[in-house]
Amino acid sequence: MKFNIIYLATLIVGIGIWQISRHYGEKSLQFYGFSENKEIEIKLDQSGTVMELYVVPGQKVTKGSKLIALAQEKLPQAMTQVQHEIDELELRDQLWRSETRAVIQRLKAEKEAEIGEVNVRIAELEAERARNHSLISELKSVKASPPRSDETPSLYGLKLQGLQEELALLSKPYDLRIRQLEQELAAPDHPLRAKIRKLKAEFANYQTREERLTITAPSDGVVGNIDCKASENVNAYATLMSFYEETPTQVKGYVIETLILEVEIGDVLTVMSTTQTGYTCEGTVTGLGSRIVEIPERLRKMPDLKTYGREVLIEIPASNRFLQKEKVVIIE
Repeated sequence: MKFNIIYLATLIVGIGIWQISRHYGEKSLQFYGFSENKEIEIKLDQSGTVMELYVVPGQKVTKGSKLIALAQEKLPQAMTQVQHEIDELELRDQLWRSETRAVIQRLKAEKEAEIGEVNVRIAELEAERARNHSLISELKSVKASPPRSDETPSLYGLKLQGLQEELALLSKPYDLRIRQLEQELAAPDHPLRAKIRKLKAEFANYQTREERLTITAPSDGVVGNIDCKASENVNAYATLMSFYEETPTQVKGYVIETLILEVEIGDVLTVMSTTQTGYTCEGTVTGLGSRIVEIPERLRKMPDLKTYGREVLIEIPASNRFLQKEKVVIIE
């Protein structure tokens, strides 16, 4: 049977199509995007009056530079009032501490005095007993009987025992009261000190509010629109100005519908400039759009043909050379 050349040609074409399909199937993912500076809306969570504007639109500033100073009419008065209350309470606390320490010293002195009196009485009793014993010993006609364990205690012994018991008991009330006062001095939850702490926390809050009324640049960047003017009263959370980071730190790309499953958060992709030949940097996927949107005309392969895809956000290092809104190619 003769071999049909048509079969051979079909086989060759099939192998060629398979090779081409395999080649394009293995080709890395590629889509377009543009670099952009993060725009920040400068707001304040409290109302106030604009006292001074330190910058103008388009001005480059460094991190920490003053942008706007605001003021609140009642804030200084409130701070003065709270500070006055703190000073008054701290003075009362100092006086109370001094008085309490004086009471402790007085109690200690009284305790030592009473102990001294009892000790003097004990010493006098022992001296009297010694004298009597000496006198009895000198009487040759009186013979001392040897003491027995069951002998009834002498009058001196009973008195001495009573004084020793008195000595042991008189310290307890003094020690108890002294310990109580010392604990009050050291206690952090004393009502007076608790009130002082509360007022100091209130004052610190006022200080924080006052400091935040002077708004500074969150990073190196460029001032955008200024939406307020000097002497103007502004509401809380109103936009005061827009602020841009100096260099793009984010790339927004659009991957076509058929390839949306090829990109995941955390993927590291290569971002290549379309205007600066050979310049690339790596970026990390930080966000994916939650819906399919129309790809901007500028990022379509064929501008006149509407295509749809998913938005991809890629974080890039701040030290890059991309321009604001520069078109880039994103490669897996």
